[in-house]
This record gives sequence, C-alpha cells and structure tokens, in this order.
Amino acid sequence: MSKQPAIKFNSGKIERLLKQIHSGEITETDLPVDLYDQIGEYFKNALYQGFGSGDFEAIELLSELRDNVYLFSAAKTYQFTKACSDLLVNEQGEIKPFSQFYSEGQEVYGQYNETWAQAEYNTVIGQSQMANQWQTIEANKEILPMLTFSTNGVPCPECLPFEGLTAHVDSPIWDVATPLLHFNCQCILIPSDDAAESTKEFIGDLPMDNIPDDFKNNPGKTGEIFTKEHPYFSGVPKGAAANNFGLEIPETD
Repeated sequence: MSKQPAIKFNSGKIERLLKQIHSGEITETDLPVDLYDQIGEYFKNALYQGFGSGDFEAIELLSELRDNVYLFSAAKTYQFTKACSDLLVNEQGEIKPFSQFYSEGQEVYGQYNETWAQAEYNTVIGQSQMANQWQTIEANKEILPMLTFSTNGVPCPECLPFEGLTAHVDSPIWDVATPLLHFNCQCILIPSDDAAESTKEFIGDLPMDNIPDDFKNNPGKTGEIFTKEHPYFSGVPKGAAANNFGLEIPETD
C-alpha cells in the first residue's frame, strides 16, 4: 500500500513531549492529551475513509467503530508513554541525561507513531471497509447466502490456506475468519448464491493459529476494529483500559 499520512506531531512537538516525560510532567498515570488527540484523529480519519457512507444502521455501527479507535488510541498513547518512561533510568539507577534519553525516545516515537502507525492506519481502513460491507452481506443474505474467502490475487503464507473457504453467511466461521486476518491483509469475501460449501474436513484443517488473536474478529458484528486481545491492552493497570486511561472520547468531530 502507498505511504499514509503522518500523525500531526512535528519535531518540535516531539522534543517537547520527550522533555515532559523526562521531567516527570508526563507519566503513565498522566498521559499526553495532545498526542492522544492527534493519534485518535489520525485513526478516525482512516475509519471514515474506509467506511464511506451507509444507512442508519450502518451509521450506528460507525459510531461504535469510532469509539473503538479512540479506545485503541488511548491504549497506544499509554504504551508509548510507558516505553519511554522505561528508558529514563540507566543501569546504575540514575536518570539519564536528556540528550541520551532524547535520542532513545525519538526511536521509540518513530516505532510507535510512524512505523507501527502506518500498518495500523491501513488496518483501520481495511477493517472499516469490511464492517460496512458486512452490513450489505447481512442485508442480501436471502439472495446471496454464501461467502467465499479470497486472497484477492495477493496470497500470503498466513492467508493462503483459507483461499476458497466457502460457508453460509450465518456460519460461525466468519466470527473469526473474516478479513483482515493480519496487518496489511488484502483478502476479501465474495458473496454468491450458489457456491458450494466447504467440506467439514477442509474447515477442520484450517490453521486458525495463523490468525493473531486480535484479528479473530468480525468488525461488522462486534463494532470493534481493535479488540482487547491487541497487545496494547496487555499489562495495563487494572481498570485503566475500561476508563480509557483517563482520556475523553470527543463527542463531536
């Protein structure tokens, strides 16, 4: 995929952010609101780009997905802040000079908010497209009751075994095997009225372990692009994620 827009944090803002972490002004319990806001807007824009338009029920789903990307953005902000905070002290137990911390912190920022954010942005677009498409699949299942998994001409080792998987729209297999199956997945579902259902043997032999736990999800059913199985939600203080890490989800765009 083509390179995506960047999170709107220039070098001056990054330096100020890292200074605030170094000084203790920003901590794991007092997260950077401006960074959270920018990350949330970044993924919200990807959501709207991917989802497009829809009827009233689709708009209700879009609202759930919007909340979800902000919950994810808060978890991402927490994990970034924790990763930087973990760099503050050297092996002797002393606070590192800012010049050293700044160099290391820049690398962490680039990993979270550039490299990983690019793949996450693509995921939001793909999952929101699938979520909207699922509403159409459900609406048309009386005339197009079968779904076939396709690697869309871009097979990868993780998804290739699922090529040709065919089952009824109501099959529970689509709770876990609906694209996307991993970051940057380009697979699709093809509806039809007469495709032959896959055998139980074929379905039983599918390598479900190929799908990361946080991608065993149908966003059109759950209203989630990123589930709580995502590593960003792992190891967080009890109750923090439920409270969105103390960060507010904007009521309006």
